[in-house]
Amino acid sequence: MRKALFPFLGVLFSFLTSPLCEAYQWPVDPSFLSMGFGSHVEGMTLPGLIFTSRGTVSPVAAGEVVFTREAGDAGSLPLWTSSLVVIAHEEDFFSIYQGLPPSPLPPVAGPITPLADIEGTSWYFELFDLRWQKIVNPLIVLPPVDPPDTRPPRILDLVMEREGARISLPPRGETVIPPGVWRFFLRADDPGPLGEGLWFRCSLLLQGVELSTIEWSSLSLVQKALLPEGSVPGEPVYTEDGLVFLGAFRLLPGRQQLRVVARDLAGNLSSRVYPLVVR
Repeated sequence: MRKALFPFLGVLFSFLTSPLCEAYQWPVDPSFLSMGFGSHVEGMTLPGLIFTSRGTVSPVAAGEVVFTREAGDAGSLPLWTSSLVVIAHEEDFFSIYQGLPPSPLPPVAGPITPLADIEGTSWYFELFDLRWQKIVNPLIVLPPVDPPDTRPPRILDLVMEREGARISLPPRGETVIPPGVWRFFLRADDPGPLGEGLWFRCSLLLQGVELSTIEWSSLSLVQKALLPEGSVPGEPVYTEDGLVFLGAFRLLPGRQQLRVVARDLAGNLSSRVYPLVVR
């Protein structure tokens, strides 16, 4: 799974070190962020950011308005059928704004050109990389918030499932389980300056060997599903109760040690060990 991350991480590094990345700005004050990239909401994986804001919404960078559409109410989330503005930027990046009230737009937009003025309504923002056909996590390219994030992610629950039976591993003490193929699920969050959000990268290790790594740097459309980097094609990213699927792995008899390591975008790290007795 780690090899699958390398092509995108290479282009992402090139983007982050380019002048274009430095030009990106928040479309509104970041304190208005209400749902983050990759959040599990209404049975779907959110491929962008949702803001509930007041005041002026501006483009995240200079670019050309290439598409607009007006539409009515889209329900509780401003997605898919609501108003739409698409702005093309350098290096085949596109910023997408949905759910904004209608507003006349010039053919060229920039950080100082307002897209709309809103009053406490929710709207959606997405960043798309046309060259690599990926939806990019906007929090990677938007400026860091102030004060800096110093709190690590919280590992809340590691769940194992086999033959329809689930085991929630306790944070202390050994857990006795039978050998065989087990499915692993994680519940974690990241309390930061913008509230509780989603961790950025999480790894599952067995006896110090990495079994899987899920990273929310981007989402790709695979088999009609939006998947983060490192996830398993053909498997749902989330369970109905909001657990992230980490993969299925065979456990052999003996004493084993599972470890979960979670990181956020600021580099804060947390880790938890789960001793197992497989017999």
